Amino acid sequence: MKLTFNNTNASLRVLLENEGFVFPCNGKGLCGRCRIIAPDLPITDKDRTFIPSDDLKKGVRLACDKVIDGEITIDCLLEKRTEKVSKVSEGDAYVVFEEDRSLVGLIADGEIVEELVLPSVDTDFRSLRAFAQRETIELYEKYGLAKATVMLLAGTPQKITECTGIIEEYDYVNTVEANLFDMPSEEVCLLPKPTALIGGDLLLEVLGRAEGTMVVKGSYFAFIGDTELYCARVIPNLNNPATYVATLAYFIKRFNPATALYVGANVIAANAGLRSSESLVTKNVVNVLSSNRQKAKLERLAKKVVELSLADDEDWQNLLTEISK
Repeated sequence: MKLTFNNTNASLRVLLENEGFVFPCNGKGLCGRCRIIAPDLPITDKDRTFIPSDDLKKGVRLACDKVIDGEITIDCLLEKRTEKVSKVSEGDAYVVFEEDRSLVGLIADGEIVEELVLPSVDTDFRSLRAFAQRETIELYEKYGLAKATVMLLAGTPQKITECTGIIEEYDYVNTVEANLFDMPSEEVCLLPKPTALIGGDLLLEVLGRAEGTMVVKGSYFAFIGDTELYCARVIPNLNNPATYVATLAYFIKRFNPATALYVGANVIAANAGLRSSESLVTKNVVNVLSSNRQKAKLERLAKKVVELSLADDEDWQNLLTEISK
């Protein structure tokens, strides 16, 4: 929808919200989905983080971080808020606890009815369970659903361990009675947690991507080989990025990826020449809940996980020494 604004030092997000448009993550810059076409607006770091360079050249921008100062016409790709919602008789839900955000959604007939992109939740038992219960129940009430048939629960290993109490590692999809975790559904679908650092959140991100692809997301690094999924975790630090940069260089040198991607906001990866990619988490949640074949693919992927111990790798240490000079 084309809109024209003539304002002085005004937030575009606020202007669009006043017109009834909905920002998927409430304009917090977590999802990269509040897209507009506005070639006259300058490209920001957040645009570069979430939008491929070819789309930037076509004038695609994010609306959440823009300030309007003067007259401008944009083509808004966001959806407008509707007062009436279609009720659903049955559906599935999902909660994914990622590092820097939380995804909550409702699925009916294999399609997403609504998804919420919310801030990260503290890693403690009460906060995680209360969040999952509260946010899903509010969606049920909105769409006239008593409870979900299946709730998919995934996230970082630390958060899943805290939320479920399951300490051991496992590389299979497990469906159990929801009352074991006090969740508002008939069953809970738990995604694999193959290592202490690698869990269902990363598996959902790489599932379906081509062999030979390197994916960087937050603190996670992954390379999809033919028989292994090599993974490592290094916390990014903008003030002292040497360790993170060394890990990027190590993965590129060791695996020579055909494609090197990063997901979400990642200035270090962008500066290293990696290409921005849309997250596949939501798409793969729907696939896994809808198809036993996709569950089997996820299990095969989990069994391929090899967690790299970078501190014990001489090549990585040499790269770190070189970069730190």
